[in-house]
Amino acid sequence: MFWVGVRYRGIALPDIMQVMRVWFDNRRYQPQKFDYVISGSGVLVRVQFQQEAHASEFAEAFAGSVSRERPSIERYEAPAPQQSAAEG
Repeated sequence: MFWVGVRYRGIALPDIMQVMRVWFDNRRYQPQKFDYVISGSGVLVRVQFQQEAHASEFAEAFAGSVSRERPSIERYEAPAPQQSAAEG
């Protein structure tokens, strides 16, 4: 199975889900699982597919990432690495 994680900030969850539903319907794709996590900084949508090609297509369409592991909110909320003065 293949998971896709998509992170959204500043977009209402019903709006996200409506666009994704239309996308699934237009392609006749049926995800194995679909869930989401709401945190203080946004929404993480997690979708599981049986076929890697479907997961990759969904990830590309919604700016997500594909993995074999279920995406965690901690991964998406991790702060970006700081650049040192020597690097900048």
